[in-house]
Amino acid sequence: MTLSVPWGIVGFVAGWCWRKVEKALSYKTYLHSHRRWTSKHGLGSFWEPLGEHLEYSVYLAESTDAQPQESKIALRAKQGAVNRFECVFEGRGMGVKYQDRIIVVDVDTTPAIFKLNNQPVCELVDVTDDRVRFSLDTYRLRHCSVELTDGCNIPIPDGLTQTLTQTSTWNSQWSKRWDIHWNLDVVKFAKQEIEIYWRWFGSFSYSGMYVPVADGGAKYAAPWVRVGAKSIGWVMSIRWLVTAQFWLAIWSGLWVLDQDDRLRWRWKKPVSDSGV
Repeated sequence: MTLSVPWGIVGFVAGWCWRKVEKALSYKTYLHSHRRWTSKHGLGSFWEPLGEHLEYSVYLAESTDAQPQESKIALRAKQGAVNRFECVFEGRGMGVKYQDRIIVVDVDTTPAIFKLNNQPVCELVDVTDDRVRFSLDTYRLRHCSVELTDGCNIPIPDGLTQTLTQTSTWNSQWSKRWDIHWNLDVVKFAKQEIEIYWRWFGSFSYSGMYVPVADGGAKYAAPWVRVGAKSIGWVMSIRWLVTAQFWLAIWSGLWVLDQDDRLRWRWKKPVSDSGV
């Protein structure tokens, strides 16, 4: 009697098990990296002055954001309070302008947040021979006016046009796992530091550390030692080996990611602990 192996079921179970193992090993690091990116680029991470009495922060939704993908603006008083503020937020892209009217009362140092419902998700639209086009390219605040607590109305000149750098598209590293887009810039930078270390291994000092100037000047090992050390460094700086070193260090629990996106010995006292 011949028994057929249900390879479809075997493949499904194996894939399910692998995804569970992958999430258990990587989720915490992915979350740490994404939170670091959010803290630098999210709403409230940077404030722009708006006249003498107010300041604002803008976050424009991107295609990598989780649902709902919403653009927002936050407003707050620099000090004291403002009775009323009114303006028009205008975004431009693809030859179209999108406007949202904003009215806020009793503005104080506590941020007031508004959804920019008319702004599209900022994403790459198409690439041609002579240009790259995004759904949004610029934004600015127009027709701004503020009413102070004494009833005095002050017009505010239109803000400078802010040009979007599209950093997330050009420079950031993203990965989709578990139905979520994760920013892995921290992981990328940490692996770059490992690669730099090995690239310089054997070039300076007896230990191979990147220390161009030590006590008494630069120190150099014997030529044959340096050749051997540089050969080791070249091998260890191969990309897939760098990736293996990074994840083995994280999984071992002996190293953590510090505030500068470098691997740090867990028991080494950090300046400000932000490791995982």
